[in-house]
Amino acid sequence: MIPSLSLRGLGLPVTDPLVVADLAAAVGFRGVHLHLHHTEAAQRTALARLVTAKNLTVTWVYPPGDLFRSARDARGRALDRFVDTAAFAARLGVRVVASWLPARLYTPAGMRTVTTVLYPLVGLTAQAGMVFGLEHITAAPASGRVGPARGIGLAGTLALLEALGATAGLVADTAHLAAAGALADTGAWVERVVDVQLADPPIGGSPVRRGWPGHTDTLDHRLLLADLAEAGYGGPVMVESPVDAGLDARAAATQALTYLRALLDEQPATAAVPGSV
Repeated sequence: MIPSLSLRGLGLPVTDPLVVADLAAAVGFRGVHLHLHHTEAAQRTALARLVTAKNLTVTWVYPPGDLFRSARDARGRALDRFVDTAAFAARLGVRVVASWLPARLYTPAGMRTVTTVLYPLVGLTAQAGMVFGLEHITAAPASGRVGPARGIGLAGTLALLEALGATAGLVADTAHLAAAGALADTGAWVERVVDVQLADPPIGGSPVRRGWPGHTDTLDHRLLLADLAEAGYGGPVMVESPVDAGLDARAAATQALTYLRALLDEQPATAAVPGSV
């Protein structure tokens, strides 16, 4: 598996792809999660050279909210940007697009809209040689977002992936999967995983305010990664939990890499191609 850096995942508001990729390479990551759609045209050549020189495995982090706006022109601009970025992502050798839905759409009523919007997007992603990953969201009822009782549940997310086709996969966020009660039996979803995000839910099971993986003793991440390895997963693994206040970006990245290396060194090697479904 590939330790990957996401500064946004560590709670740092840095999305400039060139800045994040440069830091990932400097610290020693083999992978990096990038908001590629934020790459300025003038930076694309420099980013491509860096990714090639450092042999970085890039995952494109894509929030699709603009595609669900009511204004047709806004949706059109969002789709044009996606198509343009997908071509650039293919140039970088990206294999996985990691995405999630607006929380209001994780309902049975929202699934028709979601399928209509995402089906062509998944097709465009496949044409560029990538898989499209969707994160299962389990929101706490107290958060004001869609809670498990009104949401589609993990089974609904997996049904959506089936409807979207073989090039749609699951972004496995351990805090959300734990809140859904899905970690005790991984067999239903482990073979659909295309990206892995590690975090502990705080006591009580809420995924909203997540903890550093392993710090709450509520999840056995080693056991989960062993299940993923057995299923042939060889793709990116990142920390999706805020670091302590006061840490700068380099210190935060180093802390995440130290944790991931210790965790992944205990896992058996896998020969699967990252991003395969």
